[in-house]
Amino acid sequence: MELLTFDEAVKRTDGQKRHLILGNGFSIACKPNIFHYDTLYNQADFNGCANVERVFEKLGTHDFELVIDALEKASLVAPIYGNEFVELINILETDATALKHLLVDTVANNHPARPNDITDKEYKACRIFLSNFLNEDVCQRCSVYTLNYDLMLYWALMYENEFESFKLTFNDGFNNEFIGFDDSVDGAIFSPDVTWQGETQSHKQNIHYLHGALHLYDEGDQLTKYTWKNTGVALTEQARYSIENGFFPLFVSEGSSYKKKEKILHAAYLHKAYRSFVSNTLVNGATFFTYGYSFSENDDHISHRIGDGKCKAIFVGIYGDPNEDRNKKIIDKVRAISEMRNTKYPLDINFYDAESAKVWG
Repeated sequence: MELLTFDEAVKRTDGQKRHLILGNGFSIACKPNIFHYDTLYNQADFNGCANVERVFEKLGTHDFELVIDALEKASLVAPIYGNEFVELINILETDATALKHLLVDTVANNHPARPNDITDKEYKACRIFLSNFLNEDVCQRCSVYTLNYDLMLYWALMYENEFESFKLTFNDGFNNEFIGFDDSVDGAIFSPDVTWQGETQSHKQNIHYLHGALHLYDEGDQLTKYTWKNTGVALTEQARYSIENGFFPLFVSEGSSYKKKEKILHAAYLHKAYRSFVSNTLVNGATFFTYGYSFSENDDHISHRIGDGKCKAIFVGIYGDPNEDRNKKIIDKVRAISEMRNTKYPLDINFYDAESAKVWG
């Protein structure tokens, strides 16, 4: 199997519309001691759900989503065996919900505290990587789709560097809502809250958090983005305060692909992001790059859209030896996706060395 360098993969797609899918490997590449499931598991406080910790041990995994899926499936099939399991079903459902909250809480508590915990060198390298998708001089109307909950992408986008030789053009769909004009202050008035402008500005959006994020909060009638600029308080501190007071960010932490898609379709922001992704998979000349994306079964709602689509090609980042079991699984899954295609729209599959992208330097 030919393993390209990232630069070779980019050159092959010069002049094409290319989009980027980011998986957990994007954050792990910068902070491996924080974002691995093993690390999250070791840092999680299971005092409120002791049974769940034993489920992890029984299944021999530290994967939160796998355990959530197991609990949800157990609660689904238990009624078949009799009404006497009603209490058990309630416990399983309660534990599944508690584990989702624990995952959010653990991510927030173990997240880098401040943007300056990442070095200038790391930010600069990341922005160079992103410029292949968000620099309109080389890629017009291209999008980045991330499955990550953390703030790493957001921080990289917010990093200001006046010496860059390129300009990143990005829009996450959030802004201060226009309220009206006030002659007394000689200008327009905007809401102090940064909210998703889904009804007015989302057509310009090219940054999509497909599974939500730590800084996005559903407040009923609006989706609010926490920002440092308007408060002077670190985003991680804002997130921790909200979680401690019973308010959770917009997160898709369901255990199965079906459950994830179900939640996505019932949240306006997530649904719009997903529709954008699906729409781009149906563009015949489009190309997708993946970085840090493992093509796991619980993300089939993403992977299968590429298989059902018309996009021209996919370039998949492979970290390490392609013959390692984890990479063989990715390669087999990508090939299976290509076989889903209508013969009128074959999918050109390519693999590149993820380390050569030097995403964080």
